Amino acid sequence: MRKYLPFLLCLGLLSQQEEATAQNFTMKNLNFPVQHGDVSAIDIDRDGDMDLLIMGEISGSERFVQLFTNDGAGNFTKTASPFLAGAFASIDWGDVDNDGRLDMLQSGFGTTGPFTALFKSNATGVFTQVANSGIQQVNPGTGFADLNNDGYTDIYAFGNANNTANDASRAKIYFNNKAGGFTESAQFNDYKFVDPEISAVDFDKDGDLDLFVNGFEIVSESRFSKMFVNTNGTFMVRDLGLIQKGFGGAVWGDYDADGDLDLLLNGDGGANGEPSSDIYRLYKNTAGAFTEATTFSTYRQIAVGDGGRFADWDNDGDLDVIVTGWDDTAKRQATAIFLNNAGAFTAMANNDKLPGVSESSIEVADIDGDSDLDLMLTGFSGNNFNGANSAYNDKVSVIVVNPTTMVNTAPTMPATLQATMGTGGGVTLSWSAATDATTSANSLSYNIFLQDATGKMYIHPMADTTTGKLMVQKMGNVQLSTSWIIKDLPQGRYRYGVQAIDNSFMGSPFMKTSFTITNGVLTGIADQKLDLNMEVYPNPAPGRINVKLEKGKKYELKVSTLDGRTVKTLSAMNSVQLTLAPGIYILQVNDNKGGVENRKIVVQ
Repeated sequence: MRKYLPFLLCLGLLSQQEEATAQNFTMKNLNFPVQHGDVSAIDIDRDGDMDLLIMGEISGSERFVQLFTNDGAGNFTKTASPFLAGAFASIDWGDVDNDGRLDMLQSGFGTTGPFTALFKSNATGVFTQVANSGIQQVNPGTGFADLNNDGYTDIYAFGNANNTANDASRAKIYFNNKAGGFTESAQFNDYKFVDPEISAVDFDKDGDLDLFVNGFEIVSESRFSKMFVNTNGTFMVRDLGLIQKGFGGAVWGDYDADGDLDLLLNGDGGANGEPSSDIYRLYKNTAGAFTEATTFSTYRQIAVGDGGRFADWDNDGDLDVIVTGWDDTAKRQATAIFLNNAGAFTAMANNDKLPGVSESSIEVADIDGDSDLDLMLTGFSGNNFNGANSAYNDKVSVIVVNPTTMVNTAPTMPATLQATMGTGGGVTLSWSAATDATTSANSLSYNIFLQDATGKMYIHPMADTTTGKLMVQKMGNVQLSTSWIIKDLPQGRYRYGVQAIDNSFMGSPFMKTSFTITNGVLTGIADQKLDLNMEVYPNPAPGRINVKLEKGKKYELKVSTLDGRTVKTLSAMNSVQLTLAPGIYILQVNDNKGGVENRKIVVQ
């Protein structure tokens, strides 16, 4: 496995991953007992597989953080990192300095109090904490998002406040000042939150990211589950008509394939909320209006953050629902998967064989590279279970390996890439919808990247732009939109690309194009014309594929599998013929002058 983290020190491969099978579930115990934390799946060392970063508490005073690096087959090594230990935590990733490398923002409650820490990554993958970042020291409810569409990553830090007279903690946004620092916004100063969980979500599909807050608000002394609607970086609160919750979590996804993002909401009741604290409620979004679709009970997360998930667990193309928490009906911790059938949900037959967790944070990602989503569980897991080896009577970090035999394939690439200059100087990037063998075209999300001629990355896709492989497995950075506006771009030449992402969080290759801005005029965009003048035919092909190249130039060709493994490299001055075994590949052609083109090729 290639390594890009020189500071990492391997602490030993977990012995056999302590694998155990309950019914048809295989569990991998990471031997890292935490609760009230956060778990993040991220390809931190850029080797094509999903690593894990986990924060949390072991006891009331002990806080821990641990990085686990993946060997590509789902076997993990405990690895040292510079990140901070804390409970009631948030972890997020984004490119805060536009250098094309992912940085990290974390917050938590440490041994001496709350903290917020920003880490930047350099060209060799070393993460270094930014001293005196100016971000308030709070937890949780922190993260990255471009909240004013200027191509620079901003930070939100809502965090825990208190009701003392001298408490300065307020919900805050720190807008990126484009010079390496941040400008604090005072527009949220009227709010003081406790245990806030924040979602950056374009719920109304108007081309910007709104902020949904689920928590408790001190000033109004009430539960708070409301949307702050974004207009050019200015936010106004909107009551969506939801039953107010707090000390829980919110996740977004298009479960009904109608093209907008629905909401799975949980948390404690009380105050102005409902009496019950053990209900996950699914709301259907219809053009920004929310109505209750169904409920999942009785599950109380007993934590703030990610206790539930939307995920295509059975690889049939639609979003299933995963919930965790104390099941007051069964009187035990529980994890339950509800399978989606045309918008109706049925509990999976062997849910009682899953390790149950409360005080939980969970994640989904393809850990072992077999094209399905596995489940990472953290929290307290009691011993009231029917299944062998699914009871721990302790805090846990455990992976449930997905047993499905259905194999997911990536969507097609988007097409008809366009870039147009508006009257206000903003550039609108747009494309036509992709398709997928199982996921509805309405539910496909999209990742875009935008890069200038110097390599400055205005929009980071959190994916490999050559292979399309995601570095995080979630919705794309523009969610369900097929257009996005970037404001105030300097003049110069730009490359941009778009990939589609399905409900199993598998990405297509990127379709790419370029354009130039000169004196406020945008030129050079050519529909479907990429960086190189080349033809690939036939495609699909029975064994041999012809690549027609412009004569008189030297090209470097690389053929990779969809999981990033290189199978062929060669140099060429003109047309070449590739002979490959049957399969699906990514062909990358580089003209050594900055022009790069990727094509998905199929050999039958």
